[in-house]
Amino acid sequence: MRVAVCDPEQQVLEQLAAWVRNMDFVSRCDTFSMLSKVIRAVELGGDYDIILMAVGWGQEYDGVDAARRIGQLDARAKIIYMGDGAQTDVQELFLSPANLSGFLIKPVKLSMLERNFRKALATSQKPRDRRLEIKYKNETAAVLYEDITYLESMGHLVVIHTRQRDYHSYDRLERMLKVLPSYFLHCHKSYAVNMNYVRNMDKKRVILLSGKEIPISRARYNESRERYLVYMDELLLAVKNRNTGELEAGAENG
Repeated sequence: MRVAVCDPEQQVLEQLAAWVRNMDFVSRCDTFSMLSKVIRAVELGGDYDIILMAVGWGQEYDGVDAARRIGQLDARAKIIYMGDGAQTDVQELFLSPANLSGFLIKPVKLSMLERNFRKALATSQKPRDRRLEIKYKNETAAVLYEDITYLESMGHLVVIHTRQRDYHSYDRLERMLKVLPSYFLHCHKSYAVNMNYVRNMDKKRVILLSGKEIPISRARYNESRERYLVYMDELLLAVKNRNTGELEAGAENG
């Protein structure tokens, strides 16, 4: 589990980070004493499962504003607010447009921190180890496979298009496809598409749900068509099995 700890007080930040890093289910813990930096980290694909966010900052905007922005970038990141119970309007926090998981009163107690983390972990909707690591210049990002709509090779540069933004990487498309799931279709020498975002396909192009058209090369058409048909058959079968299971469960409960 990846965690970001955000607090303007260095001493508090260090204590919280030490506790978090000692939790056996935490694989990474990053600390931030500036809100702009945690937002930038999420923009770059920081992909945090939990973000521990102080409310009062005395900066241009506060923790609630930052959580709102983070929610726009990554709706599945769990936010746990921290604040002074006497000065914080908790009701307003729960009305804020963020994926709020909990609230901790300062000074934070280790027992309550652990309980909040275990609750967030139990309800997390993020898949584990399903990220594409991207390096470009001096920046590193991790992008969920399922968020990638298509990849585009441009010489020695690959553009990774996602629902939120585009990423660039000095890499080869062929190498990336070796680590990506089988639902990525290499339909053209310079393109690969995530079949979860395909609306339809003809002999010359793949049309994505967004309306974007991706070319299919003549040499790859037959293989692309066969793989897409197999994918659709598997998808329909999965939906059918799920519906059958729901009907059977309903009959048993009835």
